[in-house]
Amino acid sequence: ELLKKIIAGTKQRKLHQFLCKEFSNITPSYASRIVTELSGGKRIDIAPKQMSDHQILKLHQFMHQVRFGDPDGKFLSPAGEYNLRLGVMKELNPDMVATYQGDAKALEGHAFMIEAALSIGGKDPTIEQNQLNVFRFANRIP
Repeated sequence: ELLKKIIAGTKQRKLHQFLCKEFSNITPSYASRIVTELSGGKRIDIAPKQMSDHQILKLHQFMHQVRFGDPDGKFLSPAGEYNLRLGVMKELNPDMVATYQGDAKALEGHAFMIEAALSIGGKDPTIEQNQLNVFRFANRIP
């Protein structure tokens, strides 16, 4: 369904262009291989919006078989370690804070980035002493 939505919204007129423009880690050589594979060994570059359901399914299956590199994350909106630390310090006033921001990854075509902040102690009255308190405050999808 995601692939069908991307195809419906594209302005690209050829499958090769569509693959290169809409997917950040598909290089022109990968796109050529995909087009050749979908056209049964011939290099017939069809229009994405004119693909049959069978061709879209075949493209989907092919994209699941190939291991693409992780995305660069330029389309994500991470808070950043600095802002995480400031937010925790402001809201919880802890004794200690540790933050982490991972690299961009992809799962089933969706790019994501793990960001976490851990704090210990604090002067906030809602935080019970000697207990682990977990606060989830961010879950973004671009």
